[in-house]
Amino acid sequence: APLEEAAAETPQEFEARAALLPPGIQVQTYVNVTTVEEEAPRAREVVAHAGELLDKLVSDIRIGQSFEVEQVEEIVDDMVESIVRNPQAMMWVAKLREQDITAYGHGLQVSVYITSFGRHLGFPKAQLAHLAQIGLLLDIGKLRLPRDLLDKQGRLTDAEFETAKEHVAHGLAILDETPGFDPSILSGIEQHHERMNGSGYPRRLVGDEIGIFGRMAGI
Repeated sequence: APLEEAAAETPQEFEARAALLPPGIQVQTYVNVTTVEEEAPRAREVVAHAGELLDKLVSDIRIGQSFEVEQVEEIVDDMVESIVRNPQAMMWVAKLREQDITAYGHGLQVSVYITSFGRHLGFPKAQLAHLAQIGLLLDIGKLRLPRDLLDKQGRLTDAEFETAKEHVAHGLAILDETPGFDPSILSGIEQHHERMNGSGYPRRLVGDEIGIFGRMAGI
């Protein structure tokens, strides 16, 4: 199938995108360079490999073993490249894997979606890699929550919800043991449950107090 020609962006649409990005970020305009059919086999390989690496990372954290930033960067590098070429393929593959991913594999899906969102807004590749890492790691702190809480079906009690909210602090503590993460990654993870109206946690931030990565991760 031929590549679809993207509808030309108006100057007003470009300015609206640019206004969302932090000052000093060079706004990118991406176009698909492969079709979904061409990209899908590569996207499948990338997601399978990323899933294996993520499972290993999770098991290392569970047994208290340290990991290195490079391990996470290895997961996201190929993912970012595929999403830059054609994000629909990777999103389609992630959707197909929805039923068979591990309990923690949800992070892989979040990573694909948040990185594709960042591409749409026009973040350069370096920031797309940061977004991909936020997606993978934002719920890593759940590994330190009680198993029965994670497995509970139905509504949590108030006390259980307070315990569940601690996964943000647990996640930051895990990452704090691993030097080298960009501050914007840690900030995005810290803020992924904050909400624009101040109803979120842990700090009940409001509006512009929440960085753009935190807002994106919250969605």
